[in-house]
Amino acid sequence: MFRVNFTPAARADLLQIWLYLQFEADEDFANRFVDQIEEKCHNIARSPLGYQLRPELVADLRSFPFKAYIIFYVPSGSGIEVYRVLHSARDIDIVIGD
Repeated sequence: MFRVNFTPAARADLLQIWLYLQFEADEDFANRFVDQIEEKCHNIARSPLGYQLRPELVADLRSFPFKAYIIFYVPSGSGIEVYRVLHSARDIDIVIGD
């Protein structure tokens, strides 16, 4: 089985996404959207080396676009560690550099 671990920053990102979508749409939509992100992370964990390497941000960091968001992760022994989940309009260099 492939494992997906979320950093505290990634969990906070998911919460912020949920809060925004719950306000803009409704709770059901927010739940479904965050579930889709988590499902996509489990799919990525099956083949973590198949996506874009982002060493200019963090060593071994990779990314995968999902709708208007980018999932940043690092491959681990049996899956991935999700580093951040950020809206693609954000200044990624500044946010990841924090």
